[in-house]
Amino acid sequence: MKTPAGPSDAALLRELYDAAVAAVNPGPATVAALARHAPSGTRPLWILALGKAAVPMATAAARFARRTGRRLAGGLVVAPDAAPTPDAALP
Repeated sequence: MKTPAGPSDAALLRELYDAAVAAVNPGPATVAALARHAPSGTRPLWILALGKAAVPMATAAARFARRTGRRLAGGLVVAPDAAPTPDAALP
């Protein structure tokens, strides 16, 4: 039996892996949630990010705030590893 032409097994596995990693990327998920649920206008935002994904979530939220013309009022980022703060308003 002949198999249909298509990507090699390695290429297919890589494509599936890349899609899975992209699907769980906390940055885009954070931006999408903020776009849906953040109050409208220029009201300042507070950020609370906890856990393994805290730094990417806080970074995405800070970028969202800058892109939408909002000020970060402050927040708290608690991550398992030390990392630079994504914004001066965050400790």
